[in-house]
Amino acid sequence: MNKLKVLMFGWEYAPIVSGGLGVVCRSIAQNLIKQNVKLTFVLPRLPSKISVDNMTLINANETHYQVQADKIIEIETQIISLYE
Repeated sequence: MNKLKVLMFGWEYAPIVSGGLGVVCRSIAQNLIKQNVKLTFVLPRLPSKISVDNMTLINANETHYQVQADKIIEIETQIISLYE
């Protein structure tokens, strides 16, 4: 069975924090990884290198993409409760 892939966005990730969101994002990410999810987390900018096991961190400032609007794709979504 393929791993569920999750793309997560936030403006901070612990240990680099300016408020409480980074701690919450780290907790959510750790729990998703425990659920065998392939997680990619996008931040607006990474002020320093952060290495996180079993997760990909992307610096949005260094990301290049091309918008393709000639087709519409449907994706199956799942909601996973972290509080069972």
